[in-house]
Amino acid sequence: MVALAGLSAVRHASASFDEPSTPIGDVASSDGIVSGTVRLTGNRLVFFSGDRFRSNQSNLAVNFASGGSLVLCPHSQVQVLAVGQNTGVMLAFAEGGSEEPFPVHPNDVIMTPDWRIQMIGDGHPGDLGELQLSTTRRGDLCLSGAVQSGAYFHISQLIGDAAFNFPAQGSVRIANGSMESYPAGCSCEGASSASETPAVAPGASPATIPQPPVAASPGPAATPPRAAPSLANFDAGSKKKQRPQDVAGYVRSFIHVVFGR
Repeated sequence: MVALAGLSAVRHASASFDEPSTPIGDVASSDGIVSGTVRLTGNRLVFFSGDRFRSNQSNLAVNFASGGSLVLCPHSQVQVLAVGQNTGVMLAFAEGGSEEPFPVHPNDVIMTPDWRIQMIGDGHPGDLGELQLSTTRRGDLCLSGAVQSGAYFHISQLIGDAAFNFPAQGSVRIANGSMESYPAGCSCEGASSASETPAVAPGASPATIPQPPVAASPGPAATPPRAAPSLANFDAGSKKKQRPQDVAGYVRSFIHVVFGR
C-alpha cells in the first residue's frame, strides 16, 4: 500500500510535465535555425518553451503570442523559456542582440552570458516596457528602451556583485564594471561577431606578432628592415621552417592573439 501510494504521488507530481505545451509564438525566416519542438502552420513555425533561435546573415523575427516581436540581429542566438501561459518569459541570449526594441513584461527576465535584466518598480502587472540590447564577445552590454513611470530595469551581474538600475532614458553601455551614457545607441553593428578583433593604431606594429630575424646581406648595401607580418598571413608565415629558439616565442604569440592572453 505504501509503495502504491508513493507511486501515485510521483505520477501526480509529474503530470504537469506531461501536459501539452502552450505555444509561445511563431517565426518565419529563410535564413535562420530553429532548434526544439515546433509545429508547422502554413509558412510559419509555431514554437514552444525551450526552443532556440539562431539568425545567420540576415535578421530573424520571433513573434510572441502575447504581442510584439523580437527581431534578432544577424549572427545572434537566443533561447525562449516560459513556465506557464500567464507567467513571464525568459529570453536567454547566447550572443548578439536585438535589431530594435522588443516588449518586456514585469515578470520577464532577459539573460546574457554575463548579466540578468528585469523590469521592476511600481508599475502595474499589465504594463509593458521596451528594451533593446547588444552584447560583445568581451562581455560589454549596450541597453536602450522605455518603461512606464515608476519602473526601471535592474541589471545584475551573474558572476560578481555588480548591479545597476537603468531608468530607460537614452542608451547606456556597461563595460569594465561601470555603466556610462552611450549616445551612439545600441545597434547590430555593436553586437558580437566572428570578425571582432582589437584595432591596431595606424603605423604601429602589433605587439603580439614577433619580428622575424633579418639575415645580413653579403653586399655592401644595408638590407632594409622587414615589415611586421600581418594577422592575415601569420598562419602561413608560421609554417616556414624556424629555428628551435624561435618556436616558443611564436607559440606564445599565437596563444595571445587567439585567446587574448
